[in-house]
Amino acid sequence: MSTHNRISGQVWANLVVQGRDITVQQPVVPSQALSGLPPQPVFVGRDRELAELLDSLRAGSVVVTGLPGVGKTALAVRAAHELRPEFPGGVLFLDLRGYDTPITGEQALTDLLTALGEPAPTGQDACERSYRSALHRHQPLLLVADNASTTTQVQPLLPDGPHRLLVTSRHTLADLDARLLDLAVLPPAEAEALLAELLRQATGDDSRLGPELADLARLCGYLPLALRITAADLAAHPGQPLSARGQALADERELLSELEFGSELAVRASFDLSYRQLPPEQARMFRLLPVNPGEQVSTEAAAAIADLSEPAARRLLSELARAHLIEQGSRWDRWRLHDLLAAYAAELPEDGRAPALGRMVQHYGPVAEQASDHVMNRDNPPDNRFATLAAAMDWLDLEHRTLLELAHLARAHEEHGLVLLLSTTLTAYLSLRRRVADHVELASLALDSAISLANPQMQYMTAVECAEALLAAEAVEEAVRCAEYAVTFAERTEEPQFVLKAQGTLGATLHRAGDFAAQLECHQRQLELSRELGQPGGVADALAGLGRAHLGLGRVDEGLALVAESVRISGRREAQAIGWFRLADDYQQLGRDGEAAECLQRFVGLSRELGIRPFLAVGLVRLSGSHANLGRTAEAIECGREAAELGEQVADDSVAGYALGLLGSLLADAGQPEEARDCRSRALAIVERHHEPEFLELAELLRADLR
Repeated sequence: MSTHNRISGQVWANLVVQGRDITVQQPVVPSQALSGLPPQPVFVGRDRELAELLDSLRAGSVVVTGLPGVGKTALAVRAAHELRPEFPGGVLFLDLRGYDTPITGEQALTDLLTALGEPAPTGQDACERSYRSALHRHQPLLLVADNASTTTQVQPLLPDGPHRLLVTSRHTLADLDARLLDLAVLPPAEAEALLAELLRQATGDDSRLGPELADLARLCGYLPLALRITAADLAAHPGQPLSARGQALADERELLSELEFGSELAVRASFDLSYRQLPPEQARMFRLLPVNPGEQVSTEAAAAIADLSEPAARRLLSELARAHLIEQGSRWDRWRLHDLLAAYAAELPEDGRAPALGRMVQHYGPVAEQASDHVMNRDNPPDNRFATLAAAMDWLDLEHRTLLELAHLARAHEEHGLVLLLSTTLTAYLSLRRRVADHVELASLALDSAISLANPQMQYMTAVECAEALLAAEAVEEAVRCAEYAVTFAERTEEPQFVLKAQGTLGATLHRAGDFAAQLECHQRQLELSRELGQPGGVADALAGLGRAHLGLGRVDEGLALVAESVRISGRREAQAIGWFRLADDYQQLGRDGEAAECLQRFVGLSRELGIRPFLAVGLVRLSGSHANLGRTAEAIECGREAAELGEQVADDSVAGYALGLLGSLLADAGQPEEARDCRSRALAIVERHHEPEFLELAELLRADLR
């Protein structure tokens, strides 16, 4: 079939129709809003999104939405080029200028009628009737309406029959009768690939292409517009090392200024267009969101920050999400700002942020304390806003990083009391969840604040906490130094019980460091002071430490005798239980599983009598391992089942994960493969929630077993 196009009137460069047998009567002055389908841009990745868009357009009209600069137009243009053969009527591309000087529905219809060679009557209703009559006579046509801001703009353009409309918008036009496709930023690998391809196209075989591109893509927030600006800047300055560009982008104060190239490419200008469209209430909420220091903010916290009711805050946040200035967070009623939008919001006028910060602290502080009460009283849950321990842990899982960032913010503003309060509040949770890096970070902040306050008691307490956190993180040398500070601070308080505690902490760190001679001296001083003060608990602790020092020095009989003596003289039954656990640990270190199992049975028995479920869970998982080592499979399975159940009840994922993993191995050896697989799958689901080394190692073992 031959192609025949006849064009009359004044001819302009950007013709809008591509197809067969179409006659176009060009107006003397065509609308500048209408242009021919742009050439295909450099396009990398987006295979899944492109395939989904093509399939959706074959079925009906589509709206592509996403934040400014995310690549909506590039995707739409790519899809239109690919679909051109399927639309013999041609492709029309119309820029609706929705965020600059929007064209009206009547203007858009007039432009389309002109492009189709039809006269345009006066009035939107008349234009729409003429438009639909023209479409009825026309072969299948693809209309691309770029940069729409409202449904009102595009509703009159929505075709029926074989024609299709492809809309791009920063707003989620959910009330338009079209399929919605929400476009996210590029995955890291695709962002890096786009940056590399843009550089290759501009400079040829650029010698700078290398691993540093990944860091540049990250600093650009994986946003295509920012990537294109960075590529243009690098192409314009061929001598600029990638590391220099990375350093420029790493400066948060200058980030948006660096993401500009000429007058056409600028991230800030792109964001400005969306921000200027916001009603005052939405703009205020957007300006206040940077007050929240975490990666996400809940509706409840945003309501406190903005001094609004939750329903009112939710409405504003939903509208901001519809405008793609924020996005849904990890779950319902949580929200996040893209890094570049966060930088943009932070540089907007700060009116109202100081009181908003105060309201945020007043919100997070009491809620965190109530959640912490559940963690510290797992066997006697308090009556507060959290109905269960699980609910409290869930809130802390979501908000602990925000609270940690709040501690950094408080430290920067010399609000030392708030830092110490947050440390006291979060310590039990961080310890229970084995979040060792976060624990060290917060404990270090608290120690710095205590030193700034020149309060010896707080200095001693935070130094002990910091030493214990560092010990859990395997940072043994730093833990020893911190424990030595704790002893010094404790001595300044002139409170002997603080000195006893600090000496015990120092002894534990010296044991882990392998300096058993120094440990012996440390616990000897602890023993002498405890006897002077008449503190039997201190004497028991000192004897246990001395025993472990002797064990480290190879004096097995003497060491075990001292640890056993410490258990015997422990006054409180809880202290006795801890003593039996320590002795079991020593026996296990010596490979004496029989004696270890006997000690663990005593520990489990006392924990059960005392009703201390966290102790009981830990004891049962250890006892399960001892039984397994001794070939007592049935007893090991029984203990493992109870340990797994208790571990989940008391929110100890380490116990639950290890217990289920061990139980899976025991059941597999016992010829019960289906239940074994179920236990391992449950264990993997638990440990994959964490990123600490102990959990990562266990996850690898579980995956190997499941394979």
